[in-house]
Amino acid sequence: MTYCVDRFEGCLAILLGEDRSPREVELSRLPGGVREGDYIRETPDGFVPAPEIRETAEARIAEKLRRLRGE
Repeated sequence: MTYCVDRFEGCLAILLGEDRSPREVELSRLPGGVREGDYIRETPDGFVPAPEIRETAEARIAEKLRRLRGE
């Protein structure tokens, strides 16, 4: 399962799953340096970064903005 880091609340990270459902996870279980907006993937060994998903999402959003502006 892939998650987006939505926000941090104390020692917890609130992750949004692919279906947009929230999940609370202790910060200590996440990869070091993770920030809000980062994508992570859950594996049998724990959570790992998934930067390729963030890049794809940013490109998709940028394209939507261009279309909305009529460019």
